[in-house]
Amino acid sequence: MTIDWQPLVEIINEHQSFLLTSHCRADCDAVGSELALAVVLRSLGKQATIVNGDAVPAHIRFIDERNEVCEWAKTFKLRNL
Repeated sequence: MTIDWQPLVEIINEHQSFLLTSHCRADCDAVGSELALAVVLRSLGKQATIVNGDAVPAHIRFIDERNEVCEWAKTFKLRNL
């Protein structure tokens, strides 16, 4: 099966900033993928922010040596609506 990457290319070309996130209790694959995509987007002159629901687990914290992955609760304050 061939993957048609054109829709993704169009989204990246049409936008300047991106919010990257992953599943809860992200594992090394998830965090590594987020960090890699952020590098690619930034190399294209885009802004990329990584926000996850949980902190990077201690046993894989080495993969995020620049502390780029933000934890939702520590980054944003929820307002009462």
